[in-house]
Amino acid sequence: MSLSVNKLMSVLAVALTLVAVHADSSLPSVGESPPDFALPSDTGVNRRLSEYRGEVVLLNFWASWCQSCRAELLQLNGIVETIGSDVQVLSVNIDDNRAKAEQDLRALKLSFPVMFDTDQTVSKLYELPTLPVTLIIDQLGRLRFVHQGYKASDEIVYEDELASLLAE
Repeated sequence: MSLSVNKLMSVLAVALTLVAVHADSSLPSVGESPPDFALPSDTGVNRRLSEYRGEVVLLNFWASWCQSCRAELLQLNGIVETIGSDVQVLSVNIDDNRAKAEQDLRALKLSFPVMFDTDQTVSKLYELPTLPVTLIIDQLGRLRFVHQGYKASDEIVYEDELASLLAE
């Protein structure tokens, strides 16, 4: 009997630790302006988030080692093809090895800019609790939607959020 109580206590301790870690993770809140940043991109141009003020932005954070990130990037490519220039899709790769990220980009053939956060300055600024993370920012620069993780069909949620925002 005491063995099962010890197991239960261990499970409870792990669960409380996970809750504490999640509570400490604080992505920007909906309604706030997310922190501005500038990073080098795959086009050779440094990009700054604030340069897109006045446009709807879908901002995605990912890493090469994250399989669900790679799946989501392909779906975001589809969103770009569907919605076109009404939404700016920007992606931030957080790998410390840019060459590896660029190799993956060649295979993915993305149609939107990818920025490189090789020292994780921006990912720390945003306090990313998991990957991928996708943010939708309105024309005034306010965060309107936050999504953590990825599963098939999440792109439908993104499309609905974007359509609703564009209709305002």
